[in-house]
Amino acid sequence: MRSPILLGGCLTPHDRLLLIRRRLENALGDRDRATAGGMSTRVRRLLVEHLGQSVLTLDAVATTLAVRRRTLTRRLADEDESFRQILDDVRRDFARPCFGIAV
Repeated sequence: MRSPILLGGCLTPHDRLLLIRRRLENALGDRDRATAGGMSTRVRRLLVEHLGQSVLTLDAVATTLAVRRRTLTRRLADEDESFRQILDDVRRDFARPCFGIAV
């Protein structure tokens, strides 16, 4: 019997998103192990978990992580990161497989 994901050799849109999310989570897992515990890792993980489900702003992420907006911004800057940069990276990593670009 064929896998439910493969229908005539094509992925359904829903299954494609699940596959992409799984690939991104695996890539982030590798990145997490390299930089375990940093604020940028926590923000990145949160963005991946909620990507496509809700709009996450800097304020919303700060609230979820139980820190003030300025504290979050400062801690990310200490790691040479920014919220915008992380959000753009997550979106780019998520979009690449949709366009057939290797992650």
